Amino acid sequence: MLWSWWLGDPLTSAPVVAGPEVYITTFSGTLYTFNTKDGTIGSAIKARATSAPTITGDKVYYTKRTDKDQGSVKESMAAGKRKQLQRVATSHEKRANYLDEKIQKESQLDKRSKNLDAGNGFSAAPQASGYQKAYKNVGQGSVSSMQSFQGSRILHYQKKNYTTIGDELICTDIKSGKAIWKSKFKGDMKRSGGFLATPPLAVDGHIIVATLDGGIEQYKADTGQLEKRYALKAPIRFQPIVMNGRIFTGTQDGRVICIDTRNPKLTGWPSWGRDAAHTGLVQ
Repeated sequence: MLWSWWLGDPLTSAPVVAGPEVYITTFSGTLYTFNTKDGTIGSAIKARATSAPTITGDKVYYTKRTDKDQGSVKESMAAGKRKQLQRVATSHEKRANYLDEKIQKESQLDKRSKNLDAGNGFSAAPQASGYQKAYKNVGQGSVSSMQSFQGSRILHYQKKNYTTIGDELICTDIKSGKAIWKSKFKGDMKRSGGFLATPPLAVDGHIIVATLDGGIEQYKADTGQLEKRYALKAPIRFQPIVMNGRIFTGTQDGRVICIDTRNPKLTGWPSWGRDAAHTGLVQ
């Protein structure tokens, strides 16, 4: 072991490596940076972050809670500079039932996650899991739902940002923050719980997401035109991978499905967050 830090609560999704730094957000919403060589801590900010960050150049993008103490739960996209993490601009504030602890505790996702926990010997999430903080920040507090939580992870692609925020896929201009196009997903977020689609991925000028109602959808990155939809008839909550013209996805009913798109140009996304650095960055 080269170095270690005790964070106090679990990290969201995965560490993100960019140059000499590793970025981490935790379920309590704290954003950390560490030096990759010796573990020197660069920053620890109570950002109320709700997703792992995306790093590109000198910029950092993530989503965060922006609601007030007594108001309805809200989430916004955040953008800032790596050297000034405390200064961020927010945009596209949205009512976020998918992060609301009270709503999520009544959802199908919460019930299913608790059943999965019980099957693994947990009568309740252990104290060490930090589930109380997770419930307060992202609305999920079971071991299963925390492990699979990805949030509104931002994808940076061809000088635009893409993210699935609850029930819609949105493309935004990185300079103005304005929406270029949006696409709504079908479903009842309150009843089902969580998000209606996975974080987007990018390959060969296309944006691909998987949906909770059992589809893989392929959009033109620049216009948002829906080009193809593969109906799998199985709920999907985790980002697929795309390699050598094939889309691989896991389903909530326990299957692994491979789709042959017959387009070998659709390739280059072999893991969550694209690669081992989990940057989600495609130039």
